[in-house]
Amino acid sequence: MMSLRNQTEWVETVQSKWNSIVGTNIDKILLAFKNIDNIPSESPAFYGDGNCAVKIINTIISNL
Repeated sequence: MMSLRNQTEWVETVQSKWNSIVGTNIDKILLAFKNIDNIPSESPAFYGDGNCAVKIINTIISNL
């Protein structure tokens, strides 16, 4: 992944090498494309496991 911005709120994605901040610099964009195979194979679960809605619904139902 790459961000065509000069900064990001999601610094953890950059620190884990899942994201590159390239702005609009053509050389940085091309370098990010050339290094696309160097992205880690496993995706970190920075924001949970994707089951938040199910957990919320189950909590609501169990409290009815």
